[in-house]
Amino acid sequence: VYRIDHYLAKETVLNLLALRFANSIFTTNWDHNTIDHVQITVAEEVGIAGYITFTGYLRGNDLLAAFSTFDIGVMPDPVNEYNDKISMNKVFEYSALGVPSVAYDLFETRRLLGPAGQFAEDATPEGLARPCLTLNDDDKARAERGRAAKALAPASSDWACEREKYLAA
Repeated sequence: VYRIDHYLAKETVLNLLALRFANSIFTTNWDHNTIDHVQITVAEEVGIAGYITFTGYLRGNDLLAAFSTFDIGVMPDPVNEYNDKISMNKVFEYSALGVPSVAYDLFETRRLLGPAGQFAEDATPEGLARPCLTLNDDDKARAERGRAAKALAPASSDWACEREKYLAA
């Protein structure tokens, strides 16, 4: 079983893969025949185990049920030319559920969320964490952003509202 939760421990896994393929002794010994699973547990070490649940892959109603419990929806999609131009599904999902969102300052994400979104000042993990802390510490602002996001949902994801733009493209 191999599981990695979004970007958590991504570097560790990449380093393990590099080590495996760079050393012939590991290439022949580290495969599906000899390794049952890789599990990376960070929550206990960082002291957040009581505040976070790593669900693994979810879809459909299970995904929406998990999203509906969020106090803040974080979109850590990195700043790059591709992400700057696409609409992230999480924008629509979080908005439809009234979950306030924090994201990097991507053009399309800002266009969709406008003032309902909370955006990182810079493209670093710390830059993304700061607006999360701001919302976390301000119940009123978090609730206002959630209501504003929910109000956007019909206009940004309703086919009747979006049809002309898609057909024109």
